[in-house]
Amino acid sequence: MTADLAAPVPARGATVATIAGSPVVGASQRSLRLPSTLRAHGHHIHAFVEVVDPHGRLWRPTLEAGALPAARPGLVISRRAAQDLHVAIGDRLLVVHPVPSGPNSTALRTTTLTVAGIGAGPFRFVAYASPAAAAPLHVAGLVNRVSVIPAAGHGPADVERALLRLPAVTAVQGAAATTDAVEQHMKEFDDVLLIAVTVAVLMALLIAFNSTAINADERAREHATMFANGVPTGRVTRAGMTEALITGALGTLLGVAAGYGVLRWVLDTTMPTTMPDVGTLTAIGAGTYALAILTGTAIVTLAPLLTLRRLRRTDIPAALRVVE
Repeated sequence: MTADLAAPVPARGATVATIAGSPVVGASQRSLRLPSTLRAHGHHIHAFVEVVDPHGRLWRPTLEAGALPAARPGLVISRRAAQDLHVAIGDRLLVVHPVPSGPNSTALRTTTLTVAGIGAGPFRFVAYASPAAAAPLHVAGLVNRVSVIPAAGHGPADVERALLRLPAVTAVQGAAATTDAVEQHMKEFDDVLLIAVTVAVLMALLIAFNSTAINADERAREHATMFANGVPTGRVTRAGMTEALITGALGTLLGVAAGYGVLRWVLDTTMPTTMPDVGTLTAIGAGTYALAILTGTAIVTLAPLLTLRRLRRTDIPAALRVVE
């Protein structure tokens, strides 16, 4: 869990000591989170730069590449942030951030830091600085966030009640609160997609049945000819299902290709403007392919079975009669 403070306080001050010494807190780790603007090559993004111990007991940033050295200033940014700023490991960027300038005031300063690593997180607005970067950032010895874990016999609710009583604490929440919120929104999006998929399946079934019924009407004389020559109804139905299988398979292949193209367009064109702070990895699960095959092939193939009753009740003489 994380306890956010109203303002930066000394790392060895009474506020931090009170939080760490609370009977509901089992262990704690200090850090400083700065709302900042990262600038490079004429581009900029807004982010939270957190000065954190890369060897912390409770947690440490997970890196995709590079490292966060404790002995020298360095900055870890997300892959999405690196792409938007057009920087790589070893490049330098400008960090515009607040620093305390008085008892109740702050001032903006610009500090140049080197990109030391690429974080594994998907959020563009999250960045980490090494403890050695605190000095050039002019925030050495200050903290405004304390990460804690509940003591034995206590839960998150106990930690919230105890720490929120402290005047300096403004918020107490789970460390994964941001990730959980995004995941909840994605689940809501999944529910909307589920409704859309259900409607698509029903429409596919209706279209397949209508197409089969129209095909049966247009080929009524052909079917009657086969029945007149002793071809059983089952064989005629299997022939129709085979044709539907071929049509459905070709349609499924085209649909999957078109769907993948739409997906890439949404992720590469729409999401960067609507959700710029969230990076994505494209992966299509086996269940999605299975659903596409079920919708585009299986349903279409089985649709001729719905006309089986009509085929059995075919009036052969009437279907073969020719009107001059």
